[in-house]
Amino acid sequence: MFRVFKPRAYGRFVSSSVIKCGVPKPNWIVSASTIAIMGYGTWWYYYPHHKFPKTVANSLRYALWEEEKTKDFKKSLSFFVVALNECNKLNMDTLSDEYTGIEIKIAEMYEKLNLDQQAQDIYLSILEKLQGGIKSCTNITEKGRLLNKDLSILVKLCQKPNFISVNTKAAYLQYHINLAQDEIFESCSDLRTLMENTELPNIVASDKGSNLNKTIPNLSKYKAAIHPFKESFFVARDLLTEAYLNSNNTDRAIQSKMITIGWMILAGMPVGQVLLSQTNLASLLYMKSEDIEAELYKRRKDNVVIESAKEFGYET
Repeated sequence: MFRVFKPRAYGRFVSSSVIKCGVPKPNWIVSASTIAIMGYGTWWYYYPHHKFPKTVANSLRYALWEEEKTKDFKKSLSFFVVALNECNKLNMDTLSDEYTGIEIKIAEMYEKLNLDQQAQDIYLSILEKLQGGIKSCTNITEKGRLLNKDLSILVKLCQKPNFISVNTKAAYLQYHINLAQDEIFESCSDLRTLMENTELPNIVASDKGSNLNKTIPNLSKYKAAIHPFKESFFVARDLLTEAYLNSNNTDRAIQSKMITIGWMILAGMPVGQVLLSQTNLASLLYMKSEDIEAELYKRRKDNVVIESAKEFGYET
């Protein structure tokens, strides 16, 4: 016969399931949570998260629409110019990220219109303006921001194939890198002496060795000094090495790469990146050895006496 469950047994079954699974939340709590999440998402999507005045923001919206949606770069350029003129009327800080950001967009529009000279002029004018701001700035935090902006635009400019000639690119890079390095030296007065008097093997020695402890008293303060512009600084240094190499100056490329490795260690860069730079340095040294080998072969073939290694730029 079929078994008939009594109500009491069914009640025990329901109670057991509630105890195990937990009492479900009332529907109004779920609904309120959903509405709150949707409201926050809507606010985040539609609310303008920028520091531009309304008149400037309106022109920028039109400019970005023409750039991204219609691909009318000439029309987009005109709106960016209107936005920049509006910034000038409002006396906006010309060194702010907002102002220089509009200038960079104008330069990019010139690039898309194949007007490279106009784009280059804008990039160079921004760099010149930033140099003045860096030299006159007394606030450490603000100077770090300006240096990062300066190096970032410099990298952008130097990565363009036809903007700066091979012969002048290294000079541009070295000048702006020196601005950043001078700021680090100013923040850490003992670092200049360390960089000038300490050889690379001592810098990369084990931190358990007494030599390193005497040579580098406190790496943390060096990391803090480099941090505001760390990424752009090392990209610029890599471009400097590349510029020397492209101009067939292997000796300067080797020297630049060795200095870069020293800075990387002081900045606390990841070990993998340091090892990669050391590998690149090894490749440069191998190239130099091939050049020396070729010169030795030529001189022996011509019966030219080699008196010392100084003839190849090295001390004996």
